[in-house]
Parts: sequence; C-alpha cells; structure tokens
Amino acid sequence: MIVKSTFNHNLSIKHIVDFFFKIYRHDKIAELFSFVFWEIKYLLGFYINNKIKLNQLPPQIVLIDKTSISSSFLEKVVINWNIIFFDKNGCLYGTIKETPGNLYVFRDEVSILLFVLPQEIKGIYITDSGTLFVCAGGKVFRYSDNTLSCHPVFEFSTFESIFLPNAFTEDKHGNLFVGEYVNLFNKKWHFAAYVYFSIDDGKSWTRTDFLKKKGINKHIHVVKWSVLLGGLLLTDGDNKKKLWFGKFEWSQASKNFILSWKDISKRHVNMGGYTAVVEADKQVVFGTDYNGGTNFLVSTSNLLRFTRRVVPNPYRRSIFTNMVMTSQNSATQIWALLHGEAGGKMKSLLMMSTDKGQSWNRIIEYDGRVFLIRILNNSRQIQNKLYISIEKSSFEGVVNNIRKSESKTSASVNMQNVDYNIYTIDCFSP
Repeated sequence: MIVKSTFNHNLSIKHIVDFFFKIYRHDKIAELFSFVFWEIKYLLGFYINNKIKLNQLPPQIVLIDKTSISSSFLEKVVINWNIIFFDKNGCLYGTIKETPGNLYVFRDEVSILLFVLPQEIKGIYITDSGTLFVCAGGKVFRYSDNTLSCHPVFEFSTFESIFLPNAFTEDKHGNLFVGEYVNLFNKKWHFAAYVYFSIDDGKSWTRTDFLKKKGINKHIHVVKWSVLLGGLLLTDGDNKKKLWFGKFEWSQASKNFILSWKDISKRHVNMGGYTAVVEADKQVVFGTDYNGGTNFLVSTSNLLRFTRRVVPNPYRRSIFTNMVMTSQNSATQIWALLHGEAGGKMKSLLMMSTDKGQSWNRIIEYDGRVFLIRILNNSRQIQNKLYISIEKSSFEGVVNNIRKSESKTSASVNMQNVDYNIYTIDCFSP
C-alpha cells in the first residue's frame, strides 16, 4: 500500500523521502528488500524456468470498457448474492447485496429468511455439526436452531473488524478458530491480529494475542485446519507477513487448552502473509499477497520444503485474493483469482487448473482499476459450480467471449447498465 500510494505521485525528493520515512515507520524494511530482490531476479531472468505455467490459449473472457455482451461461459444468477456459504448438505446460506443484514437459506430453489441484523453481515461460517456463525458490527453471532435466535458470542477489538473467508476453521475434534481482520490507522496501525478459539461449539470463546508479542502489527489473513499436516495454518498481514503452524493441546502446567505456534517463514524473503490456500494432491498450495510487487504460487507437503513459482507478467503484481477447489466425481479443479490495481500493462486474472496447479487456463482477464471480481464459494464442502461476482467500478463494462468458436455451451449473459452481477460457472460441463 505504501509503494502504491507513493508512486501514484510524480517522483520528487519530497515523495522519495516520504516513501522511505513510511517504510521505516511501518517496519517494512524487510518487505522493501524482498520486493527489490524479487524484482531484480525477475528482470534478470532468474525465474524464466520457474514461472507458473499458463496455457497458450487466450483468456476465455476479457472484460473491456464497452457496452457489449455475450458469453456462453457464464450463467447469470437472478439473486444478487453478496456472501454465500454451503453447508454439508449443499444448502446455500447467504446475504443479498440489497439487504446485507438479512441472512437467507436457499433450499429447493426457494429463499427463506432466517434472521435480520441491524448491521451488514460480512462473514458466514457453518460447522460440520450445522452450527451457524456470522460476523456483523464487530461481533460474531451464533444462530441456534433450537431457539431460532441469533445472539452475539464474542466481540472483536473494533466495530469494523471481520473474519476473512479463510480465517474461520475447525479441527478434526470440532474445536473452532477465528482470526480477526481490520484496517484502521491513527498514527499507527490498530493491532487486530487476535486468534479466538472455542471448545464448546462456539458457545464460549477465548482470545489469544501471541502475535502481538511477536511484533506483528496488523491483522490475520488465514486460519485454516490442515488435514494433511494435522494442525493449524495461520498467516498474518502487513509488516511481517509470516506463516505459522499451530497445535491445539492440553497443557498440564496451566491445566488448560493452549495454542502453540511455530514460525515457518523465518525471514520475509522466505514468503508468507498468504491470503489464499487450498489442499490438493497431498500438497498445501498458497497464493501470496505482495500488492504491486512480485507474487508467487507456493506449495509444500511438509512445511520443510517449498516449491515457489512466480506469477508472470502481465499478472505478476496482482495478489491472490482467493483460491477454491471444485469437484465432480473423481475430477477436481483449483480456481484462483489474481486481483490488482497497478494499472498500465498489468492485468488481473481468474484462472483454473485441472492438474493440481501444475498448469493453468486463463478464464477471465480484466483491468482491476475498472472491475472487481470476487470468488464467492465458501464452504468446507467442495462444490461443482463456481459462484463469482463481477462489479464495475467506474464505467460500463462488457463480458466479451473471445473463444466463441471453441465453446460447446450456449448460455449467454448481459452486463448492460448493471454495476453488480452474480454468475455461476458450470465447472465440469463438456
């Protein structure tokens, strides 16, 4: 963010001095070194044999700044979902753009209103046991099927705080874990990198602040239970951008449950701060969060050895905002979204892999200054469709299918004079 805000101005001695003052003030010297190190390696060709493999076919869809239509790849959804979550039975729970405080469940093609909160709902999670949680107004609420009521069970550190889609998880015993996220600045960043956990299905919660003691200054991107590794993966954001591995265990010394954490990324240049993560083919796959820098797809099977592949231009400076898996029968796909607002020749991209991340198909390419795309799929249960939102930020847009001749479907979509649309992609259609 500092790099972006500085170089949006015409360069001058004042701006350069201000830039380095901000770097020092926000403890980003290590991050600046990493950015420069990766940039030099990229420009000198050190990554030429270590890039993400993008298939040579052009993007199936390109979003441009005209008012035309047509895509046989996307299917328009009538309901303007804002957030969605699928339970283990495949039922869709979500909020609608026009009524963000209302929570609906979509069953048998009928929407049922469950409850209404006075603030916008900004996060949803449903446990394997069926317990429903939402966050709104800086609180996490628990919905009870027995009383048909929704009541707060704990408060975050600020009214604006939320949990991100990859920051609410449960382990194999049903223990729940939440990481807090907020961006608040008043002379310095507000610390919100708290982890909350519950051992009684979310009825009561304990807050831990170990990241504050480790010099982390901001918030949490990911808290995810790894089936492969048998522990918790946590990534923090801003100055340190670390990857942590956690164990939840009983302490004989304190006669209580504790979270013990191991620092996996000892140095910033080793990478961390991931915002996207999936598990596929006995690998944990991460996407990096280096806005305006060089981004990587990182995979590991044991947290000891890592394979790092750089995102090539024109998508290199766009960050991984989300990754999800889709599945049908024995076939699986990984969908990843790279979003950036650097402008110029840099682009954003929705891409998909059918071979566990070894190679990628470019699905939608767009300018992140004009469009905002979000992957809406959020669930512990893998779906066979991808839900995405497409929002235009400044002027009329187009969904222009540039591979009509290769498409075998006939659905079409219009985006005329609409600022926000929801689409599904039938991932496994022939």
